Amino acid sequence: MAMQFYPPTSLLPYALLAAILLTSSSSAALAADVKGPDDWRFDVMPYGWAAGIGADPQRGGAAWIGFDRILDDLDMAFMGAFAASKGKWRFDADIIYMKLSEKDSGALTVPLGPGIPASASVRVDLKAWILNPNVRYRFYETDKLELSALAGARYLSIEGGMNLAVVSPLGRIAGDLAGTKRWWDGVIGISGHYNLTKGWYVPFLFDMGTGDSQFTWQAVAAVGYRFERVDAVVGYRHIAWDFKGGGALNALFVTGPYVGLAFSF
Repeated sequence: MAMQFYPPTSLLPYALLAAILLTSSSSAALAADVKGPDDWRFDVMPYGWAAGIGADPQRGGAAWIGFDRILDDLDMAFMGAFAASKGKWRFDADIIYMKLSEKDSGALTVPLGPGIPASASVRVDLKAWILNPNVRYRFYETDKLELSALAGARYLSIEGGMNLAVVSPLGRIAGDLAGTKRWWDGVIGISGHYNLTKGWYVPFLFDMGTGDSQFTWQAVAAVGYRFERVDAVVGYRHIAWDFKGGGALNALFVTGPYVGLAFSF
């Protein structure tokens, strides 16, 4: 009896996310806002987000890619936030880019006659962008608490590729599939921080919106410490999307702790 070939279990979450694309036709910069004169102030915050990725496809079970898996399969990543502030106004952008890849191989039997032995290899590639540009206005300010209203956008782009090659005595068969999905959403929300002491503070952010997706939201909470020109921040971040009906993907979320340094000048 001919044996069937199953993709290696370690590749299933990536294959699922890539298949979603192929079958389909924040900001973490939570350094405290600065009081002071109406001079421009600029902040740059490189950070690391130890996030996992969860997906809920239209068909099949939910997929989860933990941070340990992402770290093992990471080819390239960039995470950073940039801000410009003047008076009560703040303009910021948060940028995330990740490139992941994984490959594996296995044995199968071509179901012709008594069966022909063959080998197969699978490679899955994923590239993702998450952009969060915002404008904020500080509407409440005391010695302990500051609150800002924000309006902006969220951009999500996922590019998937899959390569399958089968080698047997009959020859070699190979094929490539690729696809890209993009979503733009408008968001509104609130951000701020609460001062615990002169150095310690608790920054937070919540936003929500819609557009190409049915609904998207983000929540961030952290603990920060102010040095003279640098803020150290440790926190937790969650971004989620619920997609409109008719697509291959119901929902997607990225969640996990992060740590960063905000440099001011």
